Amino acid sequence: FESELSRMLELMRGEHRFGIDGGEQPVQLKTLVVPEGLGLLVWACWVDDGLAHLSSLKRSTVVMDFGHRTTQLSLFRGLRLAPVGFVLNRAMGEVFESVLQRTIDEPLAMPFSPAMHAMMAQDLIWNGSVEVNGLRVTLEGVMPPLRYEARKVWPEIRAAVGRALAGVAYERVVAGGGGAHLLGDELQDLFGDR
Repeated sequence: FESELSRMLELMRGEHRFGIDGGEQPVQLKTLVVPEGLGLLVWACWVDDGLAHLSSLKRSTVVMDFGHRTTQLSLFRGLRLAPVGFVLNRAMGEVFESVLQRTIDEPLAMPFSPAMHAMMAQDLIWNGSVEVNGLRVTLEGVMPPLRYEARKVWPEIRAAVGRALAGVAYERVVAGGGGAHLLGDELQDLFGDR
């Protein structure tokens, strides 16, 4: 890490270009921007004594983040972000949105906003249940419809993974984010024991 720190800082600071309203806008970053997958990679290499397992961090690792609004894939070679990956605007938020509309909004005859569904989804994942106006919904109870809806999104995610990793060598895969557990069987079929 020490030998790569200066290179990481160089890549993450300075001018970056962002797409805004159909055009590109240069932005000068004076702070440190950390790739989202890096946090998940370090978390996956954590051991009980509060330190990262360095031999795991050095391995070539595909990191998949199944977020609420996006699904992202990054490849790290050690702590270096390789130029392989994607950000897909299909994610688990739409899965939770669909299921929560049926299990909470419809029974209560109260339509909730996508932002409220995002909070409910977070509570389901973190706490195992959510209670809204006296209606209690458990993660265990909604897992079957969540998995069913997640499998509808999987073919597009799977195709993006195939395109991104075609011919790429890697040693292991780390998957995380609020929706990773919904596609556990599919990820196991795709990546095996990596």
